[in-house]
Amino acid sequence: MSLVVSVDGETTHPLGLHPRGQLIYVPRESGGLEEPPKIAGRMSMQIMAAQRSNFSSGDMRVASAAELQAAFETCLSYFGSYEIDLDRQVVHHRIEASSFPNWTGKIETRAYRFVDGLLELRAPPERFAGREVVAVATWRAHTQAGE
Repeated sequence: MSLVVSVDGETTHPLGLHPRGQLIYVPRESGGLEEPPKIAGRMSMQIMAAQRSNFSSGDMRVASAAELQAAFETCLSYFGSYEIDLDRQVVHHRIEASSFPNWTGKIETRAYRFVDGLLELRAPPERFAGREVVAVATWRAHTQAGE
């Protein structure tokens, strides 16, 4: 998997060149006589830097401020439900809880495409401090446990 963030066209890898993670989609049947079928279900996403330092103590409740900051800055996760809009080629993640609290209760929309057997999810461009930021996560499919 990879996570590439472009800031005003300059490429960065905020979690390193080879982050670790998983994206899980569990479809559910929907639709019926009164509504068209949808591709939707439950989802979960975790991504983190491959190299993360252990805390000096085995008890996370006594971690230092620097250890907590480093742990937070090298990991992102959320879960909730999803719905795919085939016409627009986007997936909507309805976030129920996130390691980034500001996303809890939000809908994050990602354009998707398949490239060489990989799933690419692209966030819409956003402006932060006057700079354009675009994040692209690329995922490799796993169909069985242990792959």
